[in-house]
Amino acid sequence: MPPCSPHYLEDDMYLERGDVLTDNFNVYVGYSGNATSIAGIEWLQQLLGSPYKVYKIDLHPKILHLDTVCMLHRPGLLSYYPEFIKELPEPLEAWDKIEIKKLENEDEAFGANGLMLDPNTMVMAKQYERLVPEYEKRGIEVITIPFDTCIHWGVGVRCAVGPLHRDN
Repeated sequence: MPPCSPHYLEDDMYLERGDVLTDNFNVYVGYSGNATSIAGIEWLQQLLGSPYKVYKIDLHPKILHLDTVCMLHRPGLLSYYPEFIKELPEPLEAWDKIEIKKLENEDEAFGANGLMLDPNTMVMAKQYERLVPEYEKRGIEVITIPFDTCIHWGVGVRCAVGPLHRDN
């Protein structure tokens, strides 16, 4: 597995957890030039092989990781910041999308960095509770927690716990 940044050179191989989102055999990897490298994305596709398909998602250069600006809640539903993602990959085009806009009074764009506990329950930072009605319209119960200090230091709710594996 490629080692972590920030000590890498442009052509080195890096893959950071915050840049990786999965949907069955589709794997989405964010690329801003700040964390995961192109070589890391190519390595992941080679490691996984068929039937997996790795999609690179180009991010705005000021974004560190994909999981701060895009979240796959459950199959068919995602939230994202269109201003920070150049284009969603083809498998995500037909999904129901909650578009998040960064407000002027927000220092950080972490509104898509929540944690799905199950397909209908999510934990998110309290400062993004303005988004709760959008999730509730889609049948998701949202638990908000104070998290502003952590976010100030670049750690969102998903970042703090890492992805969960669930058996069916």
